[in-house]
Amino acid sequence: KSAQCQDLFEFLKKHEVTIWGFDSQFSSVYSFRNFSVMLFNFLNENKIAYEPIFKTQVEKAMQRGPEINRVLKDKEIVQLFTTIDTLLKNSDVQKSHFWAQALQSFKSSVQQNVSKRKLGIEVRDKQMASNLNFLTSEQKDRKFLVWAANAHISKLDLPAMNEQTMGFQYLRLNPDITYHIAFSSIRMPYRKEKWITEQRKDPNNLLSLLPSLSKNYYLDCNA
Repeated sequence: KSAQCQDLFEFLKKHEVTIWGFDSQFSSVYSFRNFSVMLFNFLNENKIAYEPIFKTQVEKAMQRGPEINRVLKDKEIVQLFTTIDTLLKNSDVQKSHFWAQALQSFKSSVQQNVSKRKLGIEVRDKQMASNLNFLTSEQKDRKFLVWAANAHISKLDLPAMNEQTMGFQYLRLNPDITYHIAFSSIRMPYRKEKWITEQRKDPNNLLSLLPSLSKNYYLDCNA
């Protein structure tokens, strides 16, 4: 709902652009209201067996999200993962590419919420790459514009990143088919001018490549 995005969404609406989400965080109102209902409708319609406790665990996971540890004990979370792994081996689930992918994404969402931050980031970015690969593989004749934070979209595998970026993980699955563009502001309310000029002195900082700090520039890199 930010003012900066309004023109973009008006453009998407006018040109009837289809929007897909690929993040493994189930935080949207749509997911909150529909994921559990649709999942168990699918399982019931295909007569795929599951224990009643599984439905309770899924509903609690969807309701509490990052606070799932407050409603499910460690052994219950392990039980939840075991049930999902069993379902993923079911032939009817495997035939439904969407639900096979959705269950994997749901599991990764729970894993992220019960893990320490570093592992949670790695789990999330790997799953986002898998979800994006699912979407692009299903429609190989289409071009996709992927919008994500720079930290996720980066295709670099620097030691500090430790293979944690979605962009790098996606390129592992699809080598040399993407073009990555990053946007960044130099001046922000929380950045002091002295800090900016000091950063520019660092040869490893992108600011060192700019002719000045007062205009906009575009850098093209073949790394």
